[in-house]
Amino acid sequence: MQEYCEKTVPSTSNDEATTRRVTREFFQQFPLSKLARKSDLWLNQQGAADRNRWSSGLGRTTTTPIGWDQAFDLIAAELRGLDSPDEAARLYLGAG
Repeated sequence: MQEYCEKTVPSTSNDEATTRRVTREFFQQFPLSKLARKSDLWLNQQGAADRNRWSSGLGRTTTTPIGWDQAFDLIAAELRGLDSPDEAARLYLGAG
């Protein structure tokens, strides 16, 4: 049986069920530096992003819309750079 974090199931269900959407205008109003200071609860209450967005590094204040292929390529590159698969599990479960 696959392990999971008890907090993941209810929060994922609530987050994915929302019809609220975060649009480009939201990211224009709230630079990443402000969003980084917001709580997870506040961020989740704003809604789901209307598209994948990317920030190319620390210190950036804006994001750029990207497609699914580019998003998966970025995620794959990060995962390949980990020393062990256990690191990915810790990051996903919020324990790392």
